[in-house]
Amino acid sequence: MRWRICSCKAYDKTERASPGLTARRKCILNMDRHLYLLLTIFRPKPIFMRKRLYLLLAFLWMGVCMLSAQTKNVSGRILSAENDEPIAGATVLVKGTSIGVVSDAHGHFTLKVPESATELIVSFIGMETQEVGIKANLTIRLKSANEKLDEVMVVAYGTAKKSSFTGAAEVIKNEQLEKMNVVSVTKALEGTSPGLQVMGGTGQPGSGATVRIRGIGSLSSSSAPLYVLNGVVFDGDISSINPDDIESISVLKDAASAALYGARGANGVIMIQTKKGNAEKSTLSVKAVWGFSSRAIPEYSRIGIKDYYETSWEAYRNALVGTGQSMEKASEYAAANLINKQLGGYNNLEFNL
Repeated sequence: MRWRICSCKAYDKTERASPGLTARRKCILNMDRHLYLLLTIFRPKPIFMRKRLYLLLAFLWMGVCMLSAQTKNVSGRILSAENDEPIAGATVLVKGTSIGVVSDAHGHFTLKVPESATELIVSFIGMETQEVGIKANLTIRLKSANEKLDEVMVVAYGTAKKSSFTGAAEVIKNEQLEKMNVVSVTKALEGTSPGLQVMGGTGQPGSGATVRIRGIGSLSSSSAPLYVLNGVVFDGDISSINPDDIESISVLKDAASAALYGARGANGVIMIQTKKGNAEKSTLSVKAVWGFSSRAIPEYSRIGIKDYYETSWEAYRNALVGTGQSMEKASEYAAANLINKQLGGYNNLEFNL
């Protein structure tokens, strides 16, 4: 049923004609009456319709611009968690943006952030990075990053904390190896430790790379480092070890680190520790790698058998012309001796293919 907004007199006539209307229909009729009255009162005159529309659009546009440009000020202070000393030069960034400031000499900072921002990222050299919620006044206490000093590293015939180790060594953890898409241990060592050089071998498939620690140690003998696998000297091919089975790699560089291995560790020591089973729970790891390869340049144009003979004959003829023969004699000689002396001959022996 379609309902039209009509005059109040029409509704009165409808009620008088149908006195037995239900309560629901009377309610609908009353709502239509009120809607009709509102439209009649607020109906703009045609002469002002366009101006009012333009003004309405202008106000809406100004409101959108004001909402998009709304910012708020955030201030605070950055202190050290150990002694509450102010930290100067700490970086404060709005998460997800490039908006940021640096704290002053007293650790204070003031930053204008968008209304939609909810978190700040605070970082400083030697301190742990923190993400804090945005408030009016912030007091941020940064903790020292001591996890590297407490790191346990594998050394000669045992383990030691990095804070108590005095030699020059570098530890490559399993987390770093998992991010690399490599098929050999030597490839995993590239660019992971200062002073460690990994150079490609012969280029043949399966050939190992050349590893040097702090340059060449000897001109007459080998300069390869000593490999130690799970505490045992490893004399096999280092490329045969699966990188996914490695827990950590320790690179011992100086004499203090490799002194326990004597002359065999003169060129440095690479200690490899493999993964071990866990008695508490079983773990299943699945790793899938896929890719594609294509030529760097398009495929060369190739010729068939017929074109190959014609091209060979033309080259043979031109070579004979270059020796002083005429074009006719060179063509006849090339046609008669092309297969025997050029395409099938060996040491000037004439035979057919």
